[in-house]
Amino acid sequence: PIDKKDLERLGKFLKLKKTDIFYELGCGDGRVVDYVARTFGCKSVGIELNPFLYILCLFEKGNYIFGDLSEQNLSEATCVYVFGLPRVLNKRIKKKLEKRKKKGTLVISYGFKIESWQPTKVHEEINKLPIFVYKIPIKS
Repeated sequence: PIDKKDLERLGKFLKLKKTDIFYELGCGDGRVVDYVARTFGCKSVGIELNPFLYILCLFEKGNYIFGDLSEQNLSEATCVYVFGLPRVLNKRIKKKLEKRKKKGTLVISYGFKIESWQPTKVHEEINKLPIFVYKIPIKS
C-alpha cells in the first residue's frame, strides 16, 4: 500500500474539486479513497476484489465496490488512481482505461510507469516511489 507520508505528497499536487469523481483500482485497505474523500470532499470510490480488505474499507470514508476492476464501469471517473505491478498495469488496466476515451481524465500511477504513455508530471523524492500523472490518450 501507499506509504501514509506519501498521501500528503499525493495531496500536494492532486488538485481535485468537489465535483470530481475519484476511483482507486484495487483499493486495499481504503486509505487513499478515505484520504481523498476527507481532503477534497469529492466522491471517492474504491474497487477491491479481496473480501477481507473490502470489509476493512467499509470502516473508512468513501464508497466501495466489491469486485473485479475489469468488470466495473469507470465512465464517471475524472481521476483514476492505481498502484499496480507493471504486468497487470500495462495489460489489463491500461486497456481498460484506454477504452474510456473520456477527454481530460487523470490517471495516477504510484510506483510504476504505464508503457507507451507519456506522463504529464512525475513526482520523485529520494527513497520514495515515483508518482506518475497521465491524461488518458484519446484514440480515434
